Amino acid sequence: GNCFDYIDEETGILMNQYGAHLFFTDHKRVYDFITRFATWKRWEHQVVGHIDGQFVPIPPNITTVNMLCGTQIKTIEEMDKWLAENQVKYDEIKNGEQMAKSRVGEVLYEKVFKHYTYKQWKKTPA
Repeated sequence: GNCFDYIDEETGILMNQYGAHLFFTDHKRVYDFITRFATWKRWEHQVVGHIDGQFVPIPPNITTVNMLCGTQIKTIEEMDKWLAENQVKYDEIKNGEQMAKSRVGEVLYEKVFKHYTYKQWKKTPA
């Protein structure tokens, strides 16, 4: 793709003329070749959702649960315990809402999945 940056005269912000461009490689030879023509700016990609007035990691992880539920989970074992205590048990799963609640529980379903699903596809998970 065509990569070109410029400084916006009105704001002074570095802009991407043709959209954002991210570069990934595991090959030193490729990295060295590109570096002959460009300088690098560190980029750390984060996907977040604005929920309950704060930006939280999406997809949900331990940090998300701690931020949304006021917990202090620190380990995978503690997260597994929290999930086991919050997952909704069904004799038979009949729809997407029940599937989600059986995996992440009522709280995360209501705060994250229910609204995201509607936002993305204009459909409720049920």
